[in-house]
Order: sequence, then structure tokens, then C-alpha cells
Amino acid sequence: MAQLDERKLDPAVALASLDATAPREPHRLFALKQGDCFAVADAYGDIRGAGDGFFRDDTRVLSEFRLTVGGRQTSLLGASLSQDNVLFTSNLTNLPMQSVRGRDIPQGAIHIERVRLLWQDRLFERITLSNYSQ
Repeated sequence: MAQLDERKLDPAVALASLDATAPREPHRLFALKQGDCFAVADAYGDIRGAGDGFFRDDTRVLSEFRLTVGGRQTSLLGASLSQDNVLFTSNLTNLPMQSVRGRDIPQGAIHIERVRLLWQDRLFERITLSNYSQ
């Protein structure tokens, strides 16, 4: 019987090992809905332009919206959607990178929380960064 590689079973390990140029397939798409507006994005909160986006009155008004930290993709910690499909939350962290001054910043040093809300035909997003490095 073939041996299973545990690294392939753990999405956090598998996603963290990807470099910035590798394609990233979402495990799930999330849809927010309020009135005549809806938004579809991946678990990272990113809108990639392939059928996802922000739609108002059946017209896509936003087709691409991505978040990077230090020019690199982020690593997914978790994502959730409120029961009424109005509020989306994604928790992310950084991949290893260098600061502007050349200092190494390890993976997991920066926590990113993306909270997205649809209200009165508008898309709102709050991005909170917490730095845990020394």
C-alpha cells in the first residue's frame, strides 16, 4: 500500500510551502448577499476575476481584488461566514519575507484579519494587522 505524506494532508503546511508564483486554488468560495448586491471571493478574501467579484443589480462592478503582504501571498488560517451571509471574516498570516531594511521576518509574525460587510449597496472591508515579531 502507498505511503501517505502527512504534509499533503495539512492545508496549512501545504499552502505555506507555496512560493508567490505558484497558483493557489481555493478550498471554498464564500458568497455575501444583501439586497440586490452580492460578493463572491475565496477563503483568503481575494477576488480573482474568474466568475467571482462584487455584483450590483446583476452587473459585476469589481472583478479583481487581492491582498499581499510584502509583495507575497498570505497563508490561510481560517475563514467564516455569518449565518445571514452579510459578514465574511478571514484570518491570514504572512509567509517568510524580508522587511524594507533587509531584516528577515518569519512566517506567522504578522496576523491579518479581513472582515467584509455588504450594507446598503456597498462593499466595506476592514483589514487589521497585528505584528508579533520582535
